[in-house]
Amino acid sequence: GTPDTTDEDDDNDSIPDEVEKDKGSNPKDKGSIPATPIEPGKPTNAATFEPGYEDGSGKPGSDVKIDAPKFKDKDGKDTKAPEGT
Repeated sequence: GTPDTTDEDDDNDSIPDEVEKDKGSNPKDKGSIPATPIEPGKPTNAATFEPGYEDGSGKPGSDVKIDAPKFKDKDGKDTKAPEGT
């Protein structure tokens, strides 16, 4: 009922619009939430590390093992997974 111009949380996700804007999420999309840094004081790791999974296949109803992902940094170079992930 409050116009977006005066509403501090347009999508009602309990995260203020200014926080969402500062952290790169959409303040009008309830499903868009800011990524949380894994390492305090570091940039948001979600924006700097990208896990890559190899393609695979399996039969429906059977267990499938997937190798651990290979991580790449923001420049596309191979890197180790962030500590604690």
